[in-house]
Parts: sequence; C-alpha cells; structure tokens
Amino acid sequence: MSTKHLRRLLEEKEAQKKAQEGENKEHNSEDEDDVSDVPKGGPRNRFAFLNSDDDDADEEVTTSSNQYEAKEKQQQKKKKKNKKKGKKEREEDIELKSDEDEDALLERLSKMNAKSSTDNGENSDSISCAELFKVDPKLLDASEELKRALGKAFKQNISGPTNPHRNTGAYGRIVKSQLNWPPIKNIGLSMIQEKKEGNITWFTFVHNSNYEKLERLYWFGEDSLDHGIANEILSESFYHLNSLLMLANVMMMSEDVTQAADLIKRGIFYCEQSFHSLFQPFDWTHRISYLHYENRVFYLLLHRHMLNALNKRCFETSLNLAKLIFKMDPNDDPFALILQIDSIALRARQFSWIKKAYALMKDWKNLHLLPNWRYSIAMAEFMDAKDDDSRQRASALLSDAIVGFPGVVTQLLEELQVQPDSAVDANQFLSAFGYHKEPEGYKAIVKIYSKQTSELWQAPGTFLLF
Repeated sequence: MSTKHLRRLLEEKEAQKKAQEGENKEHNSEDEDDVSDVPKGGPRNRFAFLNSDDDDADEEVTTSSNQYEAKEKQQQKKKKKNKKKGKKEREEDIELKSDEDEDALLERLSKMNAKSSTDNGENSDSISCAELFKVDPKLLDASEELKRALGKAFKQNISGPTNPHRNTGAYGRIVKSQLNWPPIKNIGLSMIQEKKEGNITWFTFVHNSNYEKLERLYWFGEDSLDHGIANEILSESFYHLNSLLMLANVMMMSEDVTQAADLIKRGIFYCEQSFHSLFQPFDWTHRISYLHYENRVFYLLLHRHMLNALNKRCFETSLNLAKLIFKMDPNDDPFALILQIDSIALRARQFSWIKKAYALMKDWKNLHLLPNWRYSIAMAEFMDAKDDDSRQRASALLSDAIVGFPGVVTQLLEELQVQPDSAVDANQFLSAFGYHKEPEGYKAIVKIYSKQTSELWQAPGTFLLF
C-alpha cells in the first residue's frame, strides 16, 4: 500500500474515535439531567403535566362558550326585532294589496256586467232567470228523493235481469243508466248546432236514412193503432224514441207504471248519448226548439218523466225537471209550464223560489194576469210568514187574487167538497152561475190549478188566510 492510502485510513479511524467520544459525553449529560429532575419525596408522576393542560383547556373552553352564548343571545334579539319589523311591514303590504285587489275586482266586475248587458240580446229579467231556473243534477233522481224521504228502509227494486258489464261506459246526467237496459247502439240519431243568436245557441236533433225508415214504419203502426209494430221496431232497434213513448203509454193504460217509467227513462238516456259535444242541457243559453219534429219526442219524454215523478210525490225532482223543460225554450214555452210550475213549487215547499219567480217574471210573462200565480204567491207568502206583518201581507194578496179571479174560489170549494156560505153563493161573481160564464181557457187554467193545489188548500192552517 502506498503512504497516501495509509494516511487516509488513519485519518478515518481518528475521526471515528472522536465521534464515539462525543456521543458518550452527550449520553452522560442527559442521564444527569434526568436524575436532578426526580423529587426527593418519591417517584415523579409522569402524567401530571397532562392534567394541568386539561384544566387550562377547560377554562379556555368555558370562557369561549360563555362568549359564544352571549353573542347568540344578541343575535337572537336582533332577529326577533327584525321579524317584528318584517311582520308589520308585510301586514301593511298585504292591506295595501288587498285594497288594490278589491278595487281591481270591482272594476273587473263592473266591466264584465257592462259587457254582458251589451252583448246579451235578452233583457235583465231573463239574465236573472238563468240563476232562478238553474237545475241541480243531484235532484233529478226520484229514487234518491224517496230515499231521503223514507230513510234507510227504502230499497230500490230493479226489475229484469241484471248484467254489470252492460252500459259501463255510458253516463247520464238527467237519467242514470240501469243494468237491465240493452246495450247502446247507434241507430241514426244525432245532434247538430243549428244557429247562434247573440249568446244563445240553438241545437237540434237530426235523423239519418236508417232512422227515417224506422219513423215511417212507426207512423204506419200509429195510424193503424197497432202497437205491435212498435214492439217489432224495438226488437231490432232498442232505443227508437217514438216506439218507446208509445209502449210507455200502453203500459200506463194497463197500469204497469214501473215498466212505463223504465221505458221513458231509457228514451231520455239515449237522447243524452246523442247530445252534441258542446251542448250542455243545464245551461240557460243552450236551447232546443219544439218546432222541429226531431226535437219533439225529447220534450215529450221529459214531460212524461216529470209527471211520473209528480205521481210518486217526488216534488223536488218534478220541479227540477220542469225547470229543465222550461229553459230549453222559455220564450215559446210549448208545454205551458208557466201554468203548472208554481203549483209544483208549492208542493215542493219552495216558497221563496215562487216569490222570486213572480218578482222576476211578472212583466216578462204577465204573471199578474194568470189566476194560478196570483193565488200561489198569496199562499207562498202565508206559508213562509214568520210574523204578523207578513201574514197581513199574505191576506192582502189573497184579497186581490179573489177580486181579480173569483172563479178560483168556486172551483176550489167544489174540489174540496165544501158547501159555500149563503153570502158567497148569492154573489154573482163567486157563484157557480158566474163561473160558467167565464171563457173556456180561463176555466181550464182554474181546473188545473185547483186539482193540483187542492191538497194544500185543504190543510188546516191554510184556511186562516180567509
């Protein structure tokens, strides 16, 4: 080895020795420090410093938590104040908005009323009559009225076989579908929109070639007084309207009232299925003219249905059906329901409706010239009386009715089988001799009214009017 290499080895060894000596000195000094820190009374608790640190931390946490709670309380107070201010401001805004909304609604209503008065071709009485003759679909079912009158003891009897799968998709607003009816088939009856006059829309039924053939066959049977032809028509076309109406009349004459009523309902139900998509039967502005031949059978079916409900003493149902028939053509009134609807309303105990109808239609229909309305308004006022003033007013109305139409008293006494007083019999206007001098039309109106209201005038309390 050369001298250079030897020197290097020596220098490395010396450096290693010096490094070892320095490390030994450091270890000795650390041991002396540890021995000096140990207390004389016993061994040192090495975890004591941890407890001291925890105490300091708890103190810091408590102080910080107290400060945080104080800040939160201040913030909550500020929030409450802001909420109160916000509520007051909102209430003020709502009041202002409500005032603005009310003014805006009033302006809109006045504009709508002005527009309707200019656009509508009818007078103000007929507009009010739209509400007066509003039909309630819930009161068109006589069986439901009987249930309300008789309670749970009443059970509706469904005659004939039942099939729950028939007519499941059909729905009737005037008449409900029955399970024993045959399925609906299109035999050629439909409805079209005929014309529009102002806000009044006129609709009419139409027949196709197939239905016209059935009509001609029906006319032949009607002329020959052979109702067997109607049976033949219904064996193939289950819902031919005139055939249903003819057989219903035959059933009524044979005192089969249930079957006759069922045939009438079936015809009305088929008419409903043939309505135009825009036609609403309860809308005052939708009309059907009786002058068209195709529409007449629908009128006849509804009128017969009304009489059936009246015979069952379902007066609410018959009143709503009378409203429905009247509203279809109120100007012409082809069935003269204005001579009958007041007595139906009396029997339905709709006294307030009679007073409203008389006030609204007095000038339009000249109700003050009809004897039935003059006596009906007096009875309605008396039956609805709640104090002596209203009873005196009813007595005054009855006095005016007797002066205007004395023949009604004569016919009512005859209908009630009451012997008139000698003073009444001696009066030239109240006697039977004076009644027979009256025109035939007047006597017909008086007979209709006296027969329909004799039960009401026979009540003990009603004689207090005289």
